[in-house]
Amino acid sequence: MYAYPVNLKKDDGAIIVAFPDFPECHTFGDDRAATLEHAADALDVALYGRMVMKQDIPAPSPSRGRPPLQSFLKAPVYQAMRDGKVRKIDLMRRFDWKPAQIERLLSPRHASRLSQYDAALDALGIELDIRARAKRCRKATSGARRVTGRRSKQTAAA
Repeated sequence: MYAYPVNLKKDDGAIIVAFPDFPECHTFGDDRAATLEHAADALDVALYGRMVMKQDIPAPSPSRGRPPLQSFLKAPVYQAMRDGKVRKIDLMRRFDWKPAQIERLLSPRHASRLSQYDAALDALGIELDIRARAKRCRKATSGARRVTGRRSKQTAAA
């Protein structure tokens, strides 16, 4: 799963956010709710920035959180493209897709159709293993939190 830890630190009335897995990613907020919302947006931008700059997406530190399903599907498509040196144009030609379709497939702000993910993952030789299990309740503690994307839920750090 792609879920990244976030560190929150109070500083002069604001809450500062840092991501250990993304040293370039920082943001802040005035209260906890706003800060976590900003953190989710900042993480989306950092992920997309890595894709635009053609950089690897780091493996997340151990997490108990879950990203939005769209991010869960987009990240392995992108990373498989990098690992296999498959360019966007290669996928466009293979599926007779338009450039905008490939951009939307990788954009964290767009909900692509499942059939497109399925086709792209199959073409890249990737098989997803998706499991459902009951959630375990954990008592929240102070310290590091998890941010998993735009509609993030925070869970206590492992």
